[in-house]
Amino acid sequence: MRTVFPAAILFLAVCLPVSEGASQELGLTYSSARSSHREFPAPTGFGGFVLVTINPSWQVQISLQRLAGETDKEGVVCVTYSPRIGCYPEPTHATAALTGLRGALIRTVHLGEWLRLGAGAGLSFSHVDARVRGLSGARGDLLAPNGGQIGAQGVLSAAWAPYPRFPARVIGRFTTHWVYFHTCSGEDPPQYDPFCSAGRFREFDVGLSFAF
Repeated sequence: MRTVFPAAILFLAVCLPVSEGASQELGLTYSSARSSHREFPAPTGFGGFVLVTINPSWQVQISLQRLAGETDKEGVVCVTYSPRIGCYPEPTHATAALTGLRGALIRTVHLGEWLRLGAGAGLSFSHVDARVRGLSGARGDLLAPNGGQIGAQGVLSAAWAPYPRFPARVIGRFTTHWVYFHTCSGEDPPQYDPFCSAGRFREFDVGLSFAF
């Protein structure tokens, strides 16, 4: 995954259609998040993005983001699932990652040559990879999505150019991201299904970008 991200961002930068007079910006960010989702209480991660400036007031942002976290709790492990057989409680360790492609339309305001502020909204398409193991090594009871999830996001951003003639910027961004999982257990008794409803992620990103 670490090698796929830079390659995908470079592909977007080269292939994204740009009208005459527009500019592009390529960047990388580190993310720290808080979430209402029980499997993602405080995930961290990284991302890459391409910004296309349509005119001085509008930009299109395409990004790839990955957030991951771990949780330890009292859970349930089972010998088999669907139907559940041989289930018993024990301490469990869970790992979960949310990887997605996002797009947003950003309205920008320039405060001189040094500072650019932006606000916008867009959609996302994400994939979840979640696994649980018990203290004994047995697989934990967890119903995880096996497909993609649609989401929506609102974005506030700031870009600071300490040396306006040099095309590098320091990026700060706050994103509220809603992901609609809707993977609910139909078993009786039901499996543990934390991905049955929507989750909200509040993400703080910091990084660098390069305009060209």
